[in-house]
Amino acid sequence: MNKKEVNVTLKWVLKNLNPWMILCLFIFGVTSSFEGVLNGYILGYIPRLNVKDGNSLIAFYIAAVLSYLTVYVSLFLFSLLMQKAIQTLNEKIKGIYFRANFASSFNNPNLDSSEVLNNMTSISKQIEEKYFEPLLLLFQSLMTVISSTVVVLMTNPVLGLIYLALSFMSLLPSYMGKEKMKIKTDMWSHSNSNFLAITRDLFAGRFEITNFGVKKLFMQKFDHSLHDEEQRYYQLNAFQYVLQFISWLFAILITLTPIFIGLWMAKNNILGVTVSTILTLTLTADHVVGGFRQLTNFETQIQSTEGIRKISWTETKTDQKIAQPVADNKLVVENLSVKRGDREIFKNLSLSLNENDKMIITGPSGVGKSTLLNAIAGYIPIEMGDVKFGGHKLKYSDFVFISQNIWLFAGTIRENLSLLQNFTDEELVASLKKVGLYKELGSKALDFEIKEQGSNLSGGQAQRLAVARGLLRHKKIFLLDEITSSLDHQNADEVHRLIYQLPSIVIEVAHNFNKKIAQENNVKIFNLAQNTK
Repeated sequence: MNKKEVNVTLKWVLKNLNPWMILCLFIFGVTSSFEGVLNGYILGYIPRLNVKDGNSLIAFYIAAVLSYLTVYVSLFLFSLLMQKAIQTLNEKIKGIYFRANFASSFNNPNLDSSEVLNNMTSISKQIEEKYFEPLLLLFQSLMTVISSTVVVLMTNPVLGLIYLALSFMSLLPSYMGKEKMKIKTDMWSHSNSNFLAITRDLFAGRFEITNFGVKKLFMQKFDHSLHDEEQRYYQLNAFQYVLQFISWLFAILITLTPIFIGLWMAKNNILGVTVSTILTLTLTADHVVGGFRQLTNFETQIQSTEGIRKISWTETKTDQKIAQPVADNKLVVENLSVKRGDREIFKNLSLSLNENDKMIITGPSGVGKSTLLNAIAGYIPIEMGDVKFGGHKLKYSDFVFISQNIWLFAGTIRENLSLLQNFTDEELVASLKKVGLYKELGSKALDFEIKEQGSNLSGGQAQRLAVARGLLRHKKIFLLDEITSSLDHQNADEVHRLIYQLPSIVIEVAHNFNKKIAQENNVKIFNLAQNTK
């Protein structure tokens, strides 16, 4: 077992992006940040123009057009590059998440593919929207704050500081109400979770609720939970409106007070303040505060993803090579013990099978037959014991594991048999002939198109194709879990006659089996219940 972890941080982002892309993002991020400055600078310059000088007006127009063009082209290129960067990072994070679940699934055989897919899509989307995008936009906002601050202070340091000081007062309402907003948000979130849980429980128990005549009582419980959730939601929104109203009151003072101070300074000819200065500062200072608001918002989003940006998993080393002959083709299970929680499934269980031996593990339902097979394969953790083949610890390359649900994917027989590895057509055809599939699938059996989940193959054909996969790779051990439970007797007997003739060790878990065919092929019967008392 090998413990691995990926922590998606700024360092990880920079490592996975092309250096040229990072450089271009930096350049266009800086130049596009002047969007907030341009309006204030250009409109503030208008009162100083000599409207009677045509050349000055033309020069001003050309300079303004070029400035806006530079900023918006930069903004366009920054946006394109940002999306390309997000594409690259999304590919990386989805790849890591899938590989992590793929590796961890060996310790969780019940892991559902739809669950993995939904989680991968959901988590990667959250990381994209609340980490990658805010991280890239945070830099641009920081540049906007810096460039706007520089322009404000260069225009008039004293009046500029007054504008900035008063503008930052607009942050006070949200800052002062931050803790209370968090409390109200948590209260609504808790209430909403309770409401959803109650809704799920009531719907799941709808038949029992109806049968026992308690529908009215449970509907009252539902209505009470619904009212509580909606009331909490109203209180949350009402508090937001209160903060917004206070912000509007602040806005009156913040907008008009610096203008009044500026006009008074201009009237008294203090520090060279003019109407042009007031226009520039009024239009520019707001971008400083707006930039800070964005920075705070981006920081909050980034922090909210801290938990999901740490992806850890345990990877089991696998040997993908075709099994090679060993000196002693003997499978030995020694003192195998398995627990699930506090429940002991079996203890000190031992088995020994020589080359080409066949064994059926049987016993009542729930005794642990499939658990034993999964423990031998190494698919579930064991409490103690060893499983050895040919003197070494059993590896994935030694065996093929076949259950009643055969994994088949949309593609040709060639692809499903070779599993995208390099085998000659002669090798593939030979393995199909050994399981009697070659003639059944027509003259071009390797090109036969399998539909999704093998819906156009019979159960017996799917089982034999799985056996052919093992034969193709010269597997010396076949572990079979209830592979004929969903087949009719004729197909089940056909599959059993095939597997009992395999030049390999076969261990089959079976609840029902044809005793006559088993006796004819000298198959050992291992009753798990009898051997674990």
